[in-house]
Amino acid sequence: MKLKKIANKLNLLKLIDELEFLHEENIEEEERQQMVEEAVAACKKAIKEHLHDYLDKNPSSSYEAWIRALHPDNAEYIDEHAIDHRFYCEDSDHRIMWNEYIQELNTGSEDRFVEARIEAPRYDHST
Repeated sequence: MKLKKIANKLNLLKLIDELEFLHEENIEEEERQQMVEEAVAACKKAIKEHLHDYLDKNPSSSYEAWIRALHPDNAEYIDEHAIDHRFYCEDSDHRIMWNEYIQELNTGSEDRFVEARIEAPRYDHST
């Protein structure tokens, strides 16, 4: 009987150790998630600041020109006026920010809004 009680206590201690480990892992994961959210927020803030500054200096510029200025590495190589197809996705933060700021500017030109669309990537396979 005494051995059984000792074994039960050891199992309980092992379970407590496992629960403490899981709790610590959860706390660490929450901290990592918080760091990711802060990094994303900082990136979005920098993009928004760039957009405002860019349109202040280039008020009649296009969405594509802004993206090329912000991310020259995302300009398509086949067509110098095109940008990476992902910037037209429905959930593109860049496209959403552009449309919100264009609306905020209230320039009256609806043609500056960028609609979400699916664009096929353009790659030059001849090289």
